[in-house]
Amino acid sequence: MIWLAGATLCLLPFIVLRYVSPFNFRTGPVFWAACTGIFAHQVFSLLNYLAGPFFFTALDPYYLNKLATTIAGFPDAIAWSVGSEFYVKWLATFYHIFGPDILIHDTGPLLRAASGDHAVFSFGPHLILGQSLTVLAFSFNIIVLLWFFDWLDVGNSAWAVFGVLVWTLLPAELIYGSVTAREVFMALAVMLATASFWWLFQNNRLWLFWLGTFWLCVMGLFHQIMLVYAIVAIIIIGLFWLFQSNQLQPRTKLMLVAMVGIAGLLMLAGLLYLPVPQGEYYVDMLKGSWVDAIRAYRGWVNDSAPNTQYLIEGEFSGWLSSVGGLILSYAFYLLGPFHGDVGSVSTWVLLLQALIRWLGIPLMILLCLHDKKYVLLALVYFSLSFTWSIGTTNHGQAFRHHVMTDWILILTTVVYVTRFARFKPARVE
Repeated sequence: MIWLAGATLCLLPFIVLRYVSPFNFRTGPVFWAACTGIFAHQVFSLLNYLAGPFFFTALDPYYLNKLATTIAGFPDAIAWSVGSEFYVKWLATFYHIFGPDILIHDTGPLLRAASGDHAVFSFGPHLILGQSLTVLAFSFNIIVLLWFFDWLDVGNSAWAVFGVLVWTLLPAELIYGSVTAREVFMALAVMLATASFWWLFQNNRLWLFWLGTFWLCVMGLFHQIMLVYAIVAIIIIGLFWLFQSNQLQPRTKLMLVAMVGIAGLLMLAGLLYLPVPQGEYYVDMLKGSWVDAIRAYRGWVNDSAPNTQYLIEGEFSGWLSSVGGLILSYAFYLLGPFHGDVGSVSTWVLLLQALIRWLGIPLMILLCLHDKKYVLLALVYFSLSFTWSIGTTNHGQAFRHHVMTDWILILTTVVYVTRFARFKPARVE
């Protein structure tokens, strides 16, 4: 059963890309660029199975797969909750359905010596199955990006081919889009939510608001800070859309505003009683001092993951110093690593990933100045990245979190150079 499921998951990304993508991208150079990216992810997944874990996959992806594999035979070992345990729970359920009945230890990596701690780690066929599921999710990320290309009339241009190749082969996307990591699933949810809200402001259809709300809540299930972000975003987007819409009567607007407000308050109240995995302090921001919660969490991250820490750490002792600390942290998150941070080979990989932000952020801002309809994409990018930066204290952690927002920079960069750049390459047939 497990090998049949694995083979199916290896073929599914290409099948869905062929039949779920926009009609204009079901063949042609952009389609083949996407296939190349998916194939590269599958190759990296296989390498990580045979010779890994590597330096970027030896932390969260390794731990999450190990925990899911361990409890696969015991579905009730952990309860459903919000955060990493949600991902582990449904991954373990997936393993339980399609995996072997008995946990097999040390049957996976052929290149790893069966000695020391590795002898008790539960690798086996589960790992390749979980990684294939991540690659499948990333293929849907590509499909949503292609739908944005279609909506924005990008077409099969050389820039679109270049954008798809760059995005799928970026180090963070290649690594965390090929292993048992939750960022790709959250990125897919935020892409679908953004698409829903994009058309909400274009067509003024209420069902699009609820669809976007659903996908934001799905994103929040994987990480508590994302659930807080989702609730705030739902309230702000809902109220903004209601006030700017000219197709609703004033009385209807007031009723809907009341509904959105009450729903938001109920969601915030419910958030206070969600089961919180040990060591996660995000929900504590709503229960007590947000300064203490941020300081406690950042301190815990610094102690547990000391590598690639920011060159300067902000001070979080009071309101004013915490605001300054958050601004400093956001600067390192958005623009780092800097010259003083570069030392090992891993930091050079981080530097390569940072190039997309150094080039993409200015072009995204220029695109918004040319056309205000792209402001929504910029707001999603900056708000989401700032939210992540609150609890991020090192470049390795930021490297993983950028997976959720890099697609916006690729999209806006391709749109900008296609429409406004002086050099416009011919369409590729």
